[in-house]
Amino acid sequence: MQNILHIYLIITLFAILSLSCEDNRRSPIPDYPVHLELDLLGEYNTFKGSVGECLTFTTPRLATDRLGFGGILVCTNLFGEYCAFDLACPYEVEREVRVRPENLVAVCSKCGSQFDLGNTAMGIPAKGPAKDPLKKYKTQETGGKLVIFR
Repeated sequence: MQNILHIYLIITLFAILSLSCEDNRRSPIPDYPVHLELDLLGEYNTFKGSVGECLTFTTPRLATDRLGFGGILVCTNLFGEYCAFDLACPYEVEREVRVRPENLVAVCSKCGSQFDLGNTAMGIPAKGPAKDPLKKYKTQETGGKLVIFR
């Protein structure tokens, strides 16, 4: 009986720990379609393999581009990993109030909140009134293209 209790406790503890690792917080930025492809072998070849570089997209380049709520910020962190975020500030939650990248920090043009882009690639607030991170989008490199999607 004691072994069954131990097994039950271990399973319960494992379930609690695995659920606590997920970020269940909903972003205040509304869900909008996101799809952007960057040609890393052509137009954006200097972005491939870069460290600490950022690109912003506020108007579609192609008919297939979907740029989220406020536009898309794509960057490489200090480890060269690709990350992408919505440009809209999660404190202001307005399409036209966007963050701008400055030395691996995204700064809100209205409230002055600053979000880390370089260390964690999570867009977490570092300064200012914002409590929520930037809305993060998925990135995948395949066949010489970087695809950003939700």
